[in-house]
Order: sequence, then C-alpha cells, then structure tokens
Amino acid sequence: MAGIQRIRGTSGGPPRGFLWWMARRWDAVQDLWWTLKPARFSLLTVIVGILALIASGQGREVLLATAEGDWIDSAMLFVAVLIWATFAWFWARVALQIDARAKPVHTDDPAEQITGACRLHALEKAVPRLLGVSAFVLLAIAYAIVLWLDGEAVTPKTRMRLWALMAAFAIGAAAFHWAIRVRREVLPERRPGMRLVESLFAVEPDATRGYSGFLALPSNARLYLGLTIAAAILAFTAATLWPVAMARAVGPGFILIVAAATLIPFGTPLVSLSRNRDLPILTVIALLVVLFSLWNNNHEVRLLDREPAPRSNIQSAFQDQWAQGRPMPAEGQRSPVLIVATAGGASRAAYLTATVLGMMQDENPAFARQVFAISGVSGGSLGAAVFQALVAASPDGSPMCQGPDRQESGFARCAQLILQQDFLGPTLAGLLYPDLVQRFLPFPLLPDRAAAIERAWEDAWVWVMGSEAPVRLTDAFTEIRGRPEAPLTSANWMPLLFLNGTSVATGSRIIASQAQFEGHELPDSLDMMGLLPRDVRLSTAVDMSTRFPYVEPAGVLPGAKGKPWDRIVDGGYFENFGATTAFDILRTLRSGVKEFDHRYRPIVVQISNDSGYQGVDSEEERWRRIKKGDNRDAPENYLHETKDPLLAFVETRGARGRYAVKALERTLVETEVRLRANEAQPEPLGVFIEFRIFNEAKEQSGEIAAKDPPLGWRLSQAARIAIDKQALGADANNAESFVKLRAAMH
Repeated sequence: MAGIQRIRGTSGGPPRGFLWWMARRWDAVQDLWWTLKPARFSLLTVIVGILALIASGQGREVLLATAEGDWIDSAMLFVAVLIWATFAWFWARVALQIDARAKPVHTDDPAEQITGACRLHALEKAVPRLLGVSAFVLLAIAYAIVLWLDGEAVTPKTRMRLWALMAAFAIGAAAFHWAIRVRREVLPERRPGMRLVESLFAVEPDATRGYSGFLALPSNARLYLGLTIAAAILAFTAATLWPVAMARAVGPGFILIVAAATLIPFGTPLVSLSRNRDLPILTVIALLVVLFSLWNNNHEVRLLDREPAPRSNIQSAFQDQWAQGRPMPAEGQRSPVLIVATAGGASRAAYLTATVLGMMQDENPAFARQVFAISGVSGGSLGAAVFQALVAASPDGSPMCQGPDRQESGFARCAQLILQQDFLGPTLAGLLYPDLVQRFLPFPLLPDRAAAIERAWEDAWVWVMGSEAPVRLTDAFTEIRGRPEAPLTSANWMPLLFLNGTSVATGSRIIASQAQFEGHELPDSLDMMGLLPRDVRLSTAVDMSTRFPYVEPAGVLPGAKGKPWDRIVDGGYFENFGATTAFDILRTLRSGVKEFDHRYRPIVVQISNDSGYQGVDSEEERWRRIKKGDNRDAPENYLHETKDPLLAFVETRGARGRYAVKALERTLVETEVRLRANEAQPEPLGVFIEFRIFNEAKEQSGEIAAKDPPLGWRLSQAARIAIDKQALGADANNAESFVKLRAAMH
C-alpha cells in the first residue's frame, strides 16, 4: 500500500502537485491516442457511418422507414450493425497486435512506467471492444433522435417500434460487450465439429505478445480475416451486378452500414503497413486517385442504339398539334393553355408533383390534353415523367396498378405507388461499392451509380404497373409521346417535357426536351437531344435533371464523334423551380403564335415542395416583418467570417428561383389583354397558381402530426402522409389552389 501511495504522490518522495497531476492526465490522453492510431480506420468508419444516419434528414428517414416496415427489415438492420461491430472490434484488435511502433514511455520513474504499461495494456483491450459496442450504442442514440424529432408524426404502432428498436440496440450493445468478454470461457476447449464456431468466437490473438504481421497471427484469427475479406468481396459483387435487387432485398440502411464495415478489411491493412514500415502508402494512394481521375471517368450517360426521333419546334408543336382540332373560343373568350413548372426536391418533389397532376387527371380525363408543357427540375422532373408515362400507358381510361395487397387504380394512386419505392438503396450500392472502387482504377471499368438509380426507377414502374404495361420508363425519350407516323393532335395530345439540367462548363441550362428549340427561344440554354448522337431512355432523360451533388455524379455528354462536349449536373444548380424555362416557353408562344394573347389564356401552375418557401409574395412578407422589427430570418453569428460567403452563394440559387417565379407571376397578372368584345375592360394575360408544402403542416391534425418531408430518395410512410395532407381532401392546404385551377380551366 505504501508503494502505491508513493506512486500517487500521497506518501514519501518529492511533492506532486497540480502540474504533476495534469502531466499524468496528459500521459493518459497520449496513450489513448497511441492506441487509437492503429485502429483509426475502424474508428473512422463508425464515426462517418453514424453521422450519415443521424446528421442528415435522409438518414433518419431510412431509420424511420425501417421501423415502419415488417420485422424482417428491423432484423436485417440489426444483422448489419452486428457485422459492423464485429468488423470494427476484430480489425482494431488485430491492428494493435501487429503494431510495430514502440510503446510510449512518458517518464523515467519506474513506478510510473509500470502504471503506464498497465494503462496501455488495458486500453489495447478496451478500445477495440468500445469501437464494436459503439456501433450498437450509436444506433440506439440515432433511434432516440428519430423519436425526439419525428415521434409525434408517426402512428402509435410505428412509435412503439421505434422504442423497441432503440431498446434492442441498447441491449445489443450490452450483449455484444458481454459476448466478447466471456467468449473464451464459453468455448475453453476444442470440441469435435466445433472448430469453425470456435474460430468465429475465440478469434482474439494472444494479448500477451505482438505479431510481426497478418500472416503471423494464429490460424483462427487468419480464418476470420479471410471471412471478413470474403464478405466484403461478396457485398461488392452484389452491389455491382444487382444494385436494385440488393436494395430491394436488404434496404438502404443495411447497405450503408455493411459498406462501412466492409471498408475496414481493406483500410486497416493499409494503415498498418504504412505505420509499421514508415511508408507514405496512404499519401501515394491519394495522389494516384488524383492522377487516375484524368482517365477513369465512368459516368457517361446511357444511350440507346438509335437516333432521336424528329421533333417539332415549340411553335409548331403548339399550332399544328396542341391546337389542331381544338374548338375555337367564343367571341370574348380565350382557350386555356396550361404550362406546369415543378421544382426539385428528390422523392418528395416527385411524389407531390405526380400527386397533384394525377389528381387533376383523375378528376378530368381531358386535363393532360390541356397541358402544353411541363418544365421540371430534379425530383419534379421524375414526377412529371411518371405522370406522362401513365398518360401514355392509359390513353382511354384510368390506369390499373398493383398495390401492397390488392389491385388499385387512378393516376394519382399509381404514381404514388411507383414513387414511394426505395431509390436511395440502389444509389448507395453504386456509390459505396463500384463507383468508390473505380476511383482507384486507372481506366473506367465499373458501372456508374447514376445507372443504378435509373434502373431503380425502371424497376419501380414494372413492380407497380406490371411487365405487360404498354409503356415503360425504358422507352425512348423522344418517342414515348408517339411516333412521327401517328402525329399528335388535340384529341391525343400529351404534355411536352422540358427537363432542366445544368452545364458544368458554363453554368447554363442544358434541357432534355421533347420539342426542339433554338437559343433565341430558350435563351442561354442548350437542346440536349439535338446534340447527343443517339436517343436516351425516359429514365436517363430524367436523370440529366436529378444529379444531386455527390449523391450522383456529373453525367458525361458524348458528341457525334464520341468525344465529350460537356458534363451535366442537377438543374437546381441554375434554378430550382423550373420557372425560368416555363417563362421562356410562354414568351416563345406569345411571340411566335399569331394572336396568342387574344385567343389563349395561359395558366401557369407552379409546384414547389420546400416548406421554407412561403409563396410568390414571400419577400414582400419578409419586408413587412423587418419593418416591424421581426428579425427571425437573420443569419446566425457563429463562424460568420467563414460561413457567410458560402451561405450567400448557396442561398442565391433559391433567390434566383423565387425571382423567376415572381417574374412569371407578374407577367401573367400585370400584363393586360383587351379583347375586341370588351376593349374597355382589360383582363390579365393569364392565371398563376401555386401548389406548395406549408409550414403549418407541422401542426397537429387528427391522430397524426404532419412531418416535414426530408430531401432524399427514400420516403417513409410518415413523410408520404405529410405530403398527402398538402394535396388531398377539402381541408388540405392546397385546396384553394385546386379550386382556382378548376375554375381557370373552364
């Protein structure tokens, strides 16, 4: 006891005050850092993986959707976390056992050296265990956050499942820690027929000795190393060859977590080799990634084997097709012509767009024939394309589709069933496996993750509409509305799609359009279908508009001679509302169609999905609030020197969209038209109607509170309920917009 007291400075020896105590605490911190460095790849995957689930709305949406599913979904997520925890623990343990660096010695005092050695030994055992346990603990915390943020927006059944999953992962953390502690006691001796089981459980190398490398480890440890590498290769193969089927089988949460786990068997050896041999291996790999990027771009857009079909220009499509055979309006009357602009926002935008358009088509079978064009951005483009495909597949009636447990019908309902499918899982499978590995290869060999999400849309269509549907999302973009030998008229008209992307080279619009156009018609924009050597699928045309930063890559656009002429990214980079292109279409019709203003009444429908957008008069409302001293919109002060330029740059995109919406609305409302029958009473040029998600949706409404849908490619049931509340029913927030639209069309 006296010896221990002297070490602690409480008996004998020189006085040991606060500075000595702080030095010893700093020694403990250094020992912890020394222990973490060989295992840092396990630590990094745990941190990054859990941040992806907790810090993003889409990650929390994945966890919520898992709770809404059946028990198999929850079991698969638990299995994924078990794999993750086991990989993190075992590889961290092995990395420490083969670490060749000398252990730190902080003092010449023999007693303190003994204390430090004991502390290091304890840390070498504790740190890998804590890394494994942390996977379960952090999932339990993630579900606690989902309960806190979204618990009031889900059904009681889902809320109970969230509690159950949080408890299951907390119990799993304790069980995992217990299993690691007692595994040698459970299997103390080899038994016949149990060698593989013992190898899986008793895998810890001898903690009393170091090893010169991975091959010097005991045979059972080498066996488990081989199994983890084989599992990683198996996951890579499945994600590369069958990303859609893999995502449908296991879900995006499983894919994300297992991807984090399967990175460990490849990253840890590189870290250990670099550390033990004093070689800059990781630096060399990083430099090779930069060098290989000159040649390994695998993101060329998918092309069909035929040229685009002939397309009419905007004026001809209107005069010779849309207006052909349409009754002339009575004296003093104007025929309504609809132009739709739909904003970006991934699945929530697609779901809202298709729901609004589908509801109008269900109510009025002639609705689609009155819509001249739809300008879409990102998710809004997907919703518009699904609506057009449903109209093409069911020209004479309501479409039939397969619901969860029965046949259903209707344009809105069928579109919802298609768009509520998981599009995030295939994208993650492509991103975290083939596309990630491709970055380390000198030439393009592996599939593009953009193709994975396109195939996910195509698969969702077949899953809901059936394999016998006359139209698919794999059909040629320029032919889905009809072939030239069967020209469209007012009797069989289908809306033109203008799907907006953004040029990497110039920042201008690149538009996938079913009508050809010149630069003076849609200024400072390029007609993509006029520049590609071959046609594309409808799904690929949509994807030209939905390439959200880093989730999807920039698409390489090949020219006539095979050389790329540009790369295309999400249309929201330029303007996220689609209003600029809608404005240009309206201006082209007004200038190119004879007496357009006197014969036609343009109705522009703007569909937005951002709950932070307060409508076309939002800036006027803000001005009034500021005059009253309301500063709720003022930016936060933290890190303002660093943050403000970036924040202003990002917010400019939304401001440009709001400006385009306002310019469009003012053109329609403030431009006066004097009809010959009543020239003394001018009337507005047209009608502007908005559909949007309201902040008021967060208030309680009935049994379930509405949820603010996140931005992403997976929608939970709670998010779909929130969107439905915006569009469905007489008391929906957009009810007045529906009434206004019905009145304007007659």
